Amino acid sequence: MEEKVFNYESVLPYLKVYDQEDLKNVMKILQGMKNQEEEISFRKFSEKVLGDTKKLEKYKNKIYHIIKDFYDDSIENIDDAFELFYIRKNPAYVYLKGSAILQINEQIIDLNEMNHYFVLPSSCIKDLKIKRIDARQVMTVENLTSFHDISLKDTFFIFTNGFHNHVIEAFLKCLYDFLGERVSYLHFGDIDAGGFHIYESLIKKTQIPFQTYKMNVNMLKKYKAYTKPLTENDRKRLLSVKDRHQEVIDYMLKYNVKLEQEIIGEEDERKNTYTY
Repeated sequence: MEEKVFNYESVLPYLKVYDQEDLKNVMKILQGMKNQEEEISFRKFSEKVLGDTKKLEKYKNKIYHIIKDFYDDSIENIDDAFELFYIRKNPAYVYLKGSAILQINEQIIDLNEMNHYFVLPSSCIKDLKIKRIDARQVMTVENLTSFHDISLKDTFFIFTNGFHNHVIEAFLKCLYDFLGERVSYLHFGDIDAGGFHIYESLIKKTQIPFQTYKMNVNMLKKYKAYTKPLTENDRKRLLSVKDRHQEVIDYMLKYNVKLEQEIIGEEDERKNTYTY
């Protein structure tokens, strides 16, 4: 922000530089976000740092711009900015699908008995124990439609809802502690700038060696009729991760295409089941 001031650029999206009360409250919010280590509701956080359950609403747009422009430019909306720091409007959940047995306190949960998927509340994560996983691969899935539709043998699925939140991160770390490198880890997302940023964020924050699944040139060719043109912002964001996904991003930039994950069909892969 100092650089912006010295370069005669506006800082109005972030601060009212001549309003001491505004400056003080923005700093209180940012310091509070930095120190927040447990999940808290948006209104309770507002009460905690500003002494008023509704006052944070006034500052949320400024905070969003500060987080996006100075901390993580992959953030796409206000809710995501606050969720990065465990501040949520609603409790978080983890959507799971596959063959597994979990234990929460004394309760045994057999996912094999579920008709489709299981939803794990964030409040249960600290008491969770993984007893068994019948899979040879773990797959995170970006979009809910694809999470519902996808069906692969010997695969345990986790829905990330776009950028994963800290609850999903905690579950994935718990899963990795249990399975280690005995299974492979895959991420299935949109073949666009957001999809690759979500994948990069997943690896960075979990330290799990995920590989992309069907986020490649072959899919862009196969579903060419369903691709959409890139925006200027897409191009800028793709360039920032191009080094790690050069082939597919070069193709996207050259042919001006991107593809939503839901378009991609899924063939059933019949493989042997592994138990851990």
